[in-house]
Amino acid sequence: MTKEEKQRLLSELQARLARVREKIERAIEREKSQSRKPQSEVNRMIAEEKMSYLFLQSVGEKRIQELELLRGSPFFVHCELELTDGSGKHLDLYIGRFGFFEEQIYSWVAPVATIRFDAPGEVSYQTPKGERRHALMRTKEQFMVVDGRIVFYAREELGHSRELVHQEHFTRKEGFVLPEIVAQMERAQDAVIRAHHVGPFAISGPAGSGKTTLALHRVAYLTQAPDTAEFYPGHKSVVFVQDNGTKDYFTHLLPELGITNVAITTFAEWAMKTLDLPGYYGYAYTERFGGGELNEDRYELAKLRALRQSKPARFTEAGYKLLWTHYEKHFNPADKLLFAWQTADKLLDRFDLTIMLRSLLATKKKFVMEYESYYSKNGAELKKMKEKREIQYNLVVVDEFQNYLPESLAVLQRCAEPERRTMLYVGDLAQRVRLGTVQGWEELGETIHTDRRVVLEKVYRNTKRILEYIRALGYAVEIPASLREGELVREVECGSPTEEIAYIKKLLATKSEGLIGVLAKNADYLEPFRETFRRSERVHVSTMAEAQGVEFERVVIVGIRPDLFSTAYARALGPDFEATKARIYRDLLYVALTRAMNELHVLGRCSLKEALL
Repeated sequence: MTKEEKQRLLSELQARLARVREKIERAIEREKSQSRKPQSEVNRMIAEEKMSYLFLQSVGEKRIQELELLRGSPFFVHCELELTDGSGKHLDLYIGRFGFFEEQIYSWVAPVATIRFDAPGEVSYQTPKGERRHALMRTKEQFMVVDGRIVFYAREELGHSRELVHQEHFTRKEGFVLPEIVAQMERAQDAVIRAHHVGPFAISGPAGSGKTTLALHRVAYLTQAPDTAEFYPGHKSVVFVQDNGTKDYFTHLLPELGITNVAITTFAEWAMKTLDLPGYYGYAYTERFGGGELNEDRYELAKLRALRQSKPARFTEAGYKLLWTHYEKHFNPADKLLFAWQTADKLLDRFDLTIMLRSLLATKKKFVMEYESYYSKNGAELKKMKEKREIQYNLVVVDEFQNYLPESLAVLQRCAEPERRTMLYVGDLAQRVRLGTVQGWEELGETIHTDRRVVLEKVYRNTKRILEYIRALGYAVEIPASLREGELVREVECGSPTEEIAYIKKLLATKSEGLIGVLAKNADYLEPFRETFRRSERVHVSTMAEAQGVEFERVVIVGIRPDLFSTAYARALGPDFEATKARIYRDLLYVALTRAMNELHVLGRCSLKEALL
């Protein structure tokens, strides 16, 4: 292909892109005018009309949101087809994140979109009516369009190999969201996303393998695809995330995939709502309690024994009285004193919430939650009504499932609609950073057939040098040959948090773009860092455990010292526990190391190898 031919194709594509974007803009304005009526007109409606209007308005608002996302990047694949049914009919199909039929743009979840993985030649696809059509693909074009700008364009024709038409340098926008993979998706990934929807499904893999992104695209498919959308409306779906940081992370990402009205919650937030223990009663969630790792671990072990050796007590109301009936026989005097302090502080942890939920379920046989709805009597004005209904989700997603107690997962499984039991587990059994969590697939409490248990092995997030550094510390990691080299991992000796803060400030000054994650093993150590960088939009300070599930352009691990990962104290709790704690520490460090996409900096009084001895 000559330079002139490439320029002609690029000019034609730019003209089409401009025309499509203009039509999308007009469609947005049309949707706004149709779905948004003056309040005075709404006030004159009778109740039934108002309910219909509110429903249509929600549909219109969702479509406006899709079109606004589509405007910046309308399509990423174009296929020119000739039907082989004798009609000789030609089809121009474009595939994007959402459909826009005025310009023959089909959503990536449509059955026909699977042809984007085929090379020019004979292809077949399924119509919305379930019919199989056969065609000859004459041309396939792939694009990357960012904010209306073509940054990549490749073309492949029947009988000719793929050629690059245009490419320009592009730096991905930095933000607290996962990278988009729809356009770069492989056929195997697409098959995972489109796998049959009934029954439990699991996606696991090491940090940076894309498991979370793949799982959320499966959620997007289930909630939008023509053959599954009716079973999985957003308001009947729930995504459980590990903490509020990850909740914010997902809240930004899901609308980008067209997922709306899906509840995103932590286990603690959901449990307290289900138990009717809202924050205004003074209750708050704590990850651990006890003051110091030895006390915290001893206290958690005592609670774990109580959870697994006690039968659920009869539920009258949630609270510490119910918990005491489970704990009394299993607590020693020190544990009882801690429980008294915990009660005074009105704190609850994952063991407490799981015990209360199990008791509630054993007594009531179901969970209920208060929902708001509107009703009208004889066409009168709409009135808000609160009612309690059984909790039953059509789709339950559990992110970082390896950090859940098996008993907590069993509680969530009881909330899945029984006919389909659509549970989606996402995580990595090599990243268990809490006590008492699932040890293997058999502890999930339900059978997941091997063909519905997808294991990803390759890591795409990190650079080659970061993975080589992790491997040198004794971790078994696969390093794909295609990974970019990246910068050397820097280990810098710093004698105090003050020196580490000065290093981070220098990094901020010399690196003008990208998020920096400042991670430490213990929350107390991070206090001066939180205070120093609390107004910075580029620096996120968190513990290693809190960082699980997120990523940063640069990661700075602080507070490294020779005894940081020592398990000597754990011997007091038994030799088996010392081994468990050592494994948790290694998993915790692995989580921290793998948060870095491009640069990794390790600061402290010694090297990581010395800290791990």
